[in-house]
Amino acid sequence: MLEKILDTIDLYINSLQKDYPKALTDNLWQVIINLRKYSDGQPRDDHGRWTDGGGGDSSSSSGGMSSGRNNEQTPNTNTSKIEQVGNVDFNDKQAVLKVLSDAEKEFVDLPYEKCRTVTSDGKVWDTTGTSGTVDNSEIEKMGSSLKGSYSYHNHPKNETYFSFSGEDAGDFISKGEEMSIASDYKYLYFMQRQSNTVSADYSTVKRDFNYILQTDVYQLSINEMIDIDEDGYHQTIETLSKKYNFSYRRVAKHG
Repeated sequence: MLEKILDTIDLYINSLQKDYPKALTDNLWQVIINLRKYSDGQPRDDHGRWTDGGGGDSSSSSGGMSSGRNNEQTPNTNTSKIEQVGNVDFNDKQAVLKVLSDAEKEFVDLPYEKCRTVTSDGKVWDTTGTSGTVDNSEIEKMGSSLKGSYSYHNHPKNETYFSFSGEDAGDFISKGEEMSIASDYKYLYFMQRQSNTVSADYSTVKRDFNYILQTDVYQLSINEMIDIDEDGYHQTIETLSKKYNFSYRRVAKHG
């Protein structure tokens, strides 16, 4: 029964693709991908909810940073390659930002995501991910804390929505990072913690991001006030930054 329902929804989404923004239909496809992990015969708990996994991650742990596209390809944390590549005086914030600026020049045109992290002990780490995601969580198993860290990661040209994703924001808030920087071929974007930034787990932040995107921001697109593919995530992060009290800005790289 579930498969028949999902097949019908597949046909409906296909019919939408000619008239609706790609970001909207991409999001609907992701819902279908998650639901197909379930089956009618799968065990349920006492509340009738499916068990044994499926349907996405409901845990509070981080799922890593992401451009927001192709999240069904997101690997587990063990698949990201992490290595220490240097050291820097963490008290010299100009030197720390120079490390991230160098990473932007080095990583921005890569066809996969890569992250450079500077932890508060002055260690510099590079994490190599996939075309749509990168996760630096394993750094903490190597003895350095991500709390208070600075990081940069790229969004490949064919994967970007031109701002931070819900995964990026969830990572930034839940790990206690001081600053997160990302970029693509068109924009640079920044999140920075403030003294009154609200704490939350990864899944809560991601859920809030998706709610804002699917309600207020999609309505702006329907009203033809924004280009959802270029400005949907930007508008969503702007609203999210007010809810969680962090600084956010996006800067065009040319012009």
